[in-house]
Amino acid sequence: MQYGEGRFKSHDNLNLYRQWWKPDNEPKAIVILVHGSLEHSGRYADAASKLVGHGYGVYAYDLRGHGKSEGEPLYIPCFDALIKDLNTFIGLLRQDYPDKPIFLLGHSVGCIIILSFILHNKPSDIKGIIFNAPILKMSTGVSVWVRIFAPFIIYLFPRLRLKAIDIRLISTDRETITDYETDSLIDRKGLFVCTAADFLRTLNKTLP
Repeated sequence: MQYGEGRFKSHDNLNLYRQWWKPDNEPKAIVILVHGSLEHSGRYADAASKLVGHGYGVYAYDLRGHGKSEGEPLYIPCFDALIKDLNTFIGLLRQDYPDKPIFLLGHSVGCIIILSFILHNKPSDIKGIIFNAPILKMSTGVSVWVRIFAPFIIYLFPRLRLKAIDIRLISTDRETITDYETDSLIDRKGLFVCTAADFLRTLNKTLP
């Protein structure tokens, strides 16, 4: 297996971190992995390794404000920026692999980024999408008052932090929880109000 890492420029000139795992031979297809909120692409190295074992090349990047990418940690006032970042990343891989099938694999919020990208851009060259634990609604973790007064909260208190995630909800596997607790690239302070509110706005628009 071959491994590499680097950076690419976002549409608004941020340096976003990317990494990839490839088989020694020519990959039969490319899988683009989009991680969820409050984490980073490096947490999927094991999954990438398994896919490489089946002949796939796996490419992932850290969302802006996450992991090793530039951007204020977890501060994403506009969800559309995440969709544009994915579009940019896909464009780079289309240049490198013009004849290879491309699949999109998302986890949690990464699924909504992918789904929004598909609905907005209607690409004809994406061969398939794979969702893992898609966040189809926010029933917990966002207060009722945030839902009702989101527009006012965004305007008055955009940098107000929500309650930090309960790490016991990450997994039932103790080792996975320990890895999450000790991961220095994870910001565990909780989402900004403006970020959570825009997630809700995108969910409502994407999944009416």
